[in-house]
Amino acid sequence: MSKRPIRIIQWGCGLMGQILIRTLREKGAELVGAIDHNAARRDKDAGEVAGLGKPLGVRIHHPEQAEAVFREARADVCILCTRSTVSEMAEPLRMAARHGVNAITIGEEAFYPWTTSKALTEELDRLAKANECTITGSGYQDVF
Repeated sequence: MSKRPIRIIQWGCGLMGQILIRTLREKGAELVGAIDHNAARRDKDAGEVAGLGKPLGVRIHHPEQAEAVFREARADVCILCTRSTVSEMAEPLRMAARHGVNAITIGEEAFYPWTTSKALTEELDRLAKANECTITGSGYQDVF
């Protein structure tokens, strides 16, 4: 029995996103979509931007094209490396949840947003549960 690789959309292809693309490739995950607001990275191949030395066949799209990326990618997970606050990440998290795609973010506030962005966190939680997926925060905390 063979297991298929985890299918990933990388949202944010800056320094952290590039590190994740390389790490995911090394660990056997399949990059199936890439999104970034930076014009210098858009329309380029994610593998080349991430410094893999070869193309992956995954073009980096503008966030305005994210709906199409999610529709076509059939992803399992979206990794969000863009901003720090839940309000800044709300739309990408909503989009992932609407498509039933699990989302994880390195945004700091998402580590425990229930006290700082309670209403928005409750909204995102309801949306994720309704679409049978998860939203997880894993950002670096300054308490460490």
